[in-house]
Amino acid sequence: MSVSHKAAALLALAIGAATTAMAVAAPTPKTAVAAFERGPTAEQAKADDALAVGTLSERLRRAKTPGVSIAVVDGCKLAWTRAYGVRSATDATPVRPETRFQAASISKTLTAVAALRLAKEGKLALDRPVNAQLRTWTLPAAPGIDVDKVTPRALLSHTGGTTISSFPGYARGTPVPTLDQVLAGAPPVNTGPIIAEKPAGAQVAYSGGGMTVMQKLIEDVSGASFAQVLDREVIRRAGMTRSTFSTTAPSDDIALGHDEQGAPIAGDWHAYPELAAAGLWTTPTDLAHFGIAMSRAYQGEGDFLPQNLAREALMPQSALKDSFGLGFRYMPADDGNTIFFHTGSNAGYRAFLVFDAPRCRGVAMMTNSDGGMALGMSLLRDIGRIYDWPFITKLLG
Repeated sequence: MSVSHKAAALLALAIGAATTAMAVAAPTPKTAVAAFERGPTAEQAKADDALAVGTLSERLRRAKTPGVSIAVVDGCKLAWTRAYGVRSATDATPVRPETRFQAASISKTLTAVAALRLAKEGKLALDRPVNAQLRTWTLPAAPGIDVDKVTPRALLSHTGGTTISSFPGYARGTPVPTLDQVLAGAPPVNTGPIIAEKPAGAQVAYSGGGMTVMQKLIEDVSGASFAQVLDREVIRRAGMTRSTFSTTAPSDDIALGHDEQGAPIAGDWHAYPELAAAGLWTTPTDLAHFGIAMSRAYQGEGDFLPQNLAREALMPQSALKDSFGLGFRYMPADDGNTIFFHTGSNAGYRAFLVFDAPRCRGVAMMTNSDGGMALGMSLLRDIGRIYDWPFITKLLG
């Protein structure tokens, strides 16, 4: 599935108010990498974390995950990047920091930034009905649903009431539907039609379908393809050199997807025409640059986003339980709603992005296995311990 909303919900349940630790000297990259590869001691490990103890290579084997890639940012600088394991269980080619993975639902955060940039340019209005802005399609609604209450803000914060929580993708070699076929639920699509099914603003209901409506809207208001808009407005501005939104895999150096047993998935990877929700191919290094750009925008620096829009993206958009920001999950901290994060779960891939915006520090991590979710959480705890970053410890427990 393209979205592990269950796994992301577990993260959300762990959210609490972060405390500010006393400043301590950061470990050197060499020291941090050595500690990361060595793993925690039995005393340091979380008691109920089955993947906590052992060297990194041992933990990869236990998680049935062929490869993992990681980038760590400290003080808006890339502290270090490393990659471990192999790109495929049937091939000994090693994963490198330049190896691309599917980012899955982390795609939604880049989609949100593109929408905010278009809003800044006056091409998109966050609080106007989407149907008043769509030009080549109209969002249908179930009987009794006021579709005029479905706005881009509602879709980006998962309060639009739209159908389809996640997408399974299409194994390489099988027919891939167009965006219009996905929206209509028409063959050869493997999900139903995307409609406004519940009252907008009445509930938080994770919806990849809503993000797919945003994909259509971005294309309509810009007059360009979604991939072109994202490349121009987000990818190049963030300094992401190994990233692309595509239904086909990049031609070089990709990690192939694996199931929970570590076996290659059918076709090695799935295509996601739902680009806005799940279609990004990238590296942890590029995601780290995205996190830096977003953090700097939050601090009022650079031209990635105006500070007011960056801060609005990282604020709750409703008073509802488990409220989202605009495309981002956030965590309340002592100094405001400043911790942003998202997980990603496409078939055969798991990905993580966690950042402390005011301090511009964080982690991006990607794996090529369905077993990578538990492993990734365990490894994120390691980073929180090694760097004494309370926001990670508080987020994951």
